[in-house]
Amino acid sequence: MAVNLGKRSLIRGFENNLRRPQIHLSEINGVEKLLNSLFNSGSSSYIFYLTSPIPLSSRDVICFDNLVGDTLSQYNVEKGWEKDPALIHKCKKCSGHYNMWSQEDHLHSNCYLLDNHKKGKYCKGLTFRAKGRDGFTGILSVATEIQLTSKFIEEHSFHINYIIEKCCDSIWKLGFGNSKHNKKNIELSSREIQVIRLAADGYTSEQSASKLFVTKSTINFHFKRIISKLDCCNKTQAVAKAIILNLV
Repeated sequence: MAVNLGKRSLIRGFENNLRRPQIHLSEINGVEKLLNSLFNSGSSSYIFYLTSPIPLSSRDVICFDNLVGDTLSQYNVEKGWEKDPALIHKCKKCSGHYNMWSQEDHLHSNCYLLDNHKKGKYCKGLTFRAKGRDGFTGILSVATEIQLTSKFIEEHSFHINYIIEKCCDSIWKLGFGNSKHNKKNIELSSREIQVIRLAADGYTSEQSASKLFVTKSTINFHFKRIISKLDCCNKTQAVAKAIILNLV
């Protein structure tokens, strides 16, 4: 069973709920072996986050890692996730879906990875992002003994994505992500999709009605159903949620 540690933190004004499920040790070690093979390294230190797409102001963050001993204790005591650049998007040397870092960058939570297992042995790190199913985002931060380059990362992005998928699978199998926010639990009709697409493009109800050759009241009726199906409070939230979940 997964364990919710009840950790809630404010990150740049947004509340995040951090949970650490009980991932089997074999899977934690399995991810490390994949990373060691990828980087041709004797050991690797990593933290993996899976973040929910919504609600934006209070996201669920599911985490597991291979931190050990004093490093793990320090991370928990100091609440390292609160200043993790991977979660607050405060990254240096950012290049699209990944960024590299080192001791010189002084990125708060990354120091835990660099100090893990072999103090002073890890010289470089990488944070890689990949979109998962239902709008969730997988974020893998890893410290390694080798010097990383942009060319190496671009050439091995497929393998890094594969590792992130394995991390996601370790969490999915515990039942996380099965919520009303998931795309697979939401079914919009073709007409409802047309209506919400027009709204996303800035059309008013009157303009949408003219475009679809229906009355304004019909458009409003469709939006009431859309708002209910998406479990939203109003039209603006419904449009935003539909876009985030890639429903339109």
